[in-house]
Amino acid sequence: MLKSIHSNINSSKCNTFTSKTQLDKFRANTFVDQVSFKSLGDKSSKAEHLFVFDLDGTFADGNMQEIQEALELKNKKNGKLVYATGRTLELYGKLEDKLLEKGIKLPRPDYLITNHGQFIYKKDDNGSFILDNDWKIRQENTGFNHDDVKETIRQLGQTDKYRLPEREVAKIPDLESNKKLDPEFYNSKIAYYEYGASKYFLEFMTMPDVIDEFEKDCLSKLQEKGINSRITREYFPEDSINRSNKDDIKARAQYRANDEKAVHVLFISAADKSDAVEYLREKLNVKKDNTIVAGNGGNDACLTNKGFWFISVGNAEKLLKDFINKLDKNLKERIVIATKKGTAGILEGLNKVFSKKDDQVIN
Repeated sequence: MLKSIHSNINSSKCNTFTSKTQLDKFRANTFVDQVSFKSLGDKSSKAEHLFVFDLDGTFADGNMQEIQEALELKNKKNGKLVYATGRTLELYGKLEDKLLEKGIKLPRPDYLITNHGQFIYKKDDNGSFILDNDWKIRQENTGFNHDDVKETIRQLGQTDKYRLPEREVAKIPDLESNKKLDPEFYNSKIAYYEYGASKYFLEFMTMPDVIDEFEKDCLSKLQEKGINSRITREYFPEDSINRSNKDDIKARAQYRANDEKAVHVLFISAADKSDAVEYLREKLNVKKDNTIVAGNGGNDACLTNKGFWFISVGNAEKLLKDFINKLDKNLKERIVIATKKGTAGILEGLNKVFSKKDDQVIN
């Protein structure tokens, strides 16, 4: 269950617990059970900077001292803290609880972007989350239709390029079960699945030999039908698939994974993380030069070419590194490559960003 933070982090020491009683006492002094969902109608206080951090492998991969140092810098620069995650709201709450068991109090952000950009929540004075309905309306106005997109991709998946030959279909493990599980895609190199699905977000996995062509064809087909969409590429190794704890996803991945048992994934959505960040930036009237983003995964790539400062932490995935390498020279000037991983990499990157910004002022 999600908990609402009612106290600021005031210690950089990492707490450890030798009993459940100690943990419960610590939790009781820090959290209360409370979540609210309302329309976001209030005006936010003026902020000079926007600090936008991915969580898994990024801001949630560190210790209390590193987190505290990042918060102190955020406060010094009069900034707002934003988390931009692929997690759902429920899974974000589980992350808070998981870190708390390790003695790490993940600070509740001023704004939380979930589901790869599909939802935005604001923290109220009690530490509860308020759903931003204005952002929801913006996505509705794009004309993005979940069923139309799925049908378009289903038709694409049954073309000669993507339909499996009969001899390959015959080799599918538990063929009859897969037919029942996924009647629309079982015989295709493409599979539709639902993990963080929403009205404006769909997920597809593909066999490794068609991922590049599939991405191009998706864009082309959706544009032909006048469907405005964002496409984000991801790569899920075997342990990520297993952590999903969803047998239907594992079954789909079983015969679409590469030799390393990992799958290539495309997200098709009305908006992505970069759209959500740009929406908040405009809402809070923060300059692009004062918007600093940190990430490590493929779903963060969309944040590297929008004119924000971007910190690629030391444990960045290959997809993100490859995307950055293809950026033009002007965009690369806003990219900071950290050598340290997780929160330590964010701190390293923040120091480099503000050093560069200071040099710009001097020059």
